[in-house]
Amino acid sequence: FRFGSHRLSRSDREAFYQLLSLLRTAPPEQTRPQPGTKFDVAAFLTEPDAWVGRSVHVSAVAARISKVPVLEPDVQQRFGVKQYYQIDLLLPLDKKGIKLTTDKSGKNDLIYQNDFPATLCVLDLPEGIQPVDNIRLQIEMDAVYFKTWTYHSAYTDRFDRPQLAPLFVGRQPSLVKLEEASRWLSDALVFTALGLSLLVIAVVLVAFRGRKEQPAEDQPAPSFSGLENVPTKPDFGKLADSAMTQDPAAD
Repeated sequence: FRFGSHRLSRSDREAFYQLLSLLRTAPPEQTRPQPGTKFDVAAFLTEPDAWVGRSVHVSAVAARISKVPVLEPDVQQRFGVKQYYQIDLLLPLDKKGIKLTTDKSGKNDLIYQNDFPATLCVLDLPEGIQPVDNIRLQIEMDAVYFKTWTYHSAYTDRFDRPQLAPLFVGRQPSLVKLEEASRWLSDALVFTALGLSLLVIAVVLVAFRGRKEQPAEDQPAPSFSGLENVPTKPDFGKLADSAMTQDPAAD
């Protein structure tokens, strides 16, 4: 993919606020994607004009949320928009990733392996969510593709290039509650470990009981050989010999 001119223009301003105003009152079914619409990051970059105004289902990680006040009195009066929220997204990529060509040599190509940046502008945030930097929230929503635009980023500035990113507009995203799946998995692991522990204890007890209850015929009989030579009465004969040989110096 090669870079072109993707900066926001004055005409974008009017269309942007018109879209925000329409989404405020539009029923959800009007923003649902058409059947068969495939979310394709590469298509947003190579064929942006073909996607303008089309609804897509966005599912991504929110990395930062910023509150943007609308300072223009005319915008507030005509569209009723006093503020909106800008969400910096990380769109998941497939195994192929994306490479943005910066020059003919290919030495300074921008490589994206796991995710690609995008921007989502919304009127409202989910309950309990506030503007914050450096977060990781999985969100999803039906949104309208507005355009692909550019801005400065730490990664692309190293190559003296702006960051290319799809820009979507919507009303309010929803949180994907991954913690529920995580909690279910943790509970499953705990119960599995407990079950295995009980099984090991049961096996040990059965083995120990089997050894303890071994049949008498399998046990070796006691041996009394050699006991016939053991004297039946105590022998004090050696005490007399010891008294006769005692050293007189001991007296």
